[in-house]
Amino acid sequence: MYPRTRTPRQNRGLTRFEWLWTLLLLAFIIGTIVSTLDAEVERGNERMARDAISYLSSQLYLGLETQDFASPETLPLPMLGPGLPPRGLPLGGEEPARLASIMPTSGYLPVDPWGRGYVLLLGTADGMLSLFVVSSGGSGILPIDVGLTTPLAARVHFPIN
Repeated sequence: MYPRTRTPRQNRGLTRFEWLWTLLLLAFIIGTIVSTLDAEVERGNERMARDAISYLSSQLYLGLETQDFASPETLPLPMLGPGLPPRGLPLGGEEPARLASIMPTSGYLPVDPWGRGYVLLLGTADGMLSLFVVSSGGSGILPIDVGLTTPLAARVHFPIN
């Protein structure tokens, strides 16, 4: 029989240095995946909010057709949907009017992806006062000046009776 000769490496597996590099590489890969995932989740939330705002804009128009308001200024604004109120909501110490009061009976009133309510506010479009449905987004703070270029906002056309 031949004597078995073993090199020291055959029975030991990876060295500490190799384990360290393997763990560092694994941590880097996991960190990259998590940071990419966070960005994609935020983009998905913004897309869901834009879709819901577009839906609410059309539903509010249909609901306003059945109401008896002469102009956007006669509405009890701001009006708040279900969910937490966003920071910066101009209430003046009063309870906000409910957005559901002007929705059509068959309309669904969602909560934004961050758990806050959508808000109906007055803003400016083409130099005139207009209604806008707005989400406060991930920050939770309503924009100060709402207009056509405001992100996460859509104009609600007021019906002409």
